Amino acid sequence: PTGVSKYLADAIKAIHKFAPNIDMYLFSPKQFDRNTIELKGERIHVIVCPLTGLNKYIVWFNTMFVRQCIKYKIDYIWFPFPDRPLYLPRKFKTIVTVHDVVNLEYKDTQRESKISFYKNYMTKKEIEKADYLWANSKYTKRKIEQYYTHRHSQEIFVAFSCSNDFHRIELSSDEINKLKSKYG
Repeated sequence: PTGVSKYLADAIKAIHKFAPNIDMYLFSPKQFDRNTIELKGERIHVIVCPLTGLNKYIVWFNTMFVRQCIKYKIDYIWFPFPDRPLYLPRKFKTIVTVHDVVNLEYKDTQRESKISFYKNYMTKKEIEKADYLWANSKYTKRKIEQYYTHRHSQEIFVAFSCSNDFHRIELSSDEINKLKSKYG
């Protein structure tokens, strides 16, 4: 896994490590190998609920996903990216992770289509309605504050990567100067 999938798996592992008594449910429209993303723990439940005959994520997300949240009596729904079903009962508290605002900052790099229009609309709606916002950097937090002034969640939690793949390295002044010289 890479990108949002890796971020999601690493965050689930970190949450499970620090709060092992919390049941977490990961809903998916298709089967995947949970060993690939190293999800271990009896309180991490992977629920695969395909939508028979259709392979459209938007349809699954707006029907099967919501049904599963109701069925399993979910308290909090964490969206690892800003997207939400068109109808989501108000009883669910939502946590949304925002990775960037490239759709606003660099519109010219985005392909215009009905799907991108839908995604941009849903991103705006989800960020504005979320009960809790999680930004992956201070820069992203500032941009959320700049572009989404009418949001429900006024506080934005900032957490960098939860992965053990990343760690701080110490460099000498000489090494820092060499890097600055090399890359400007």
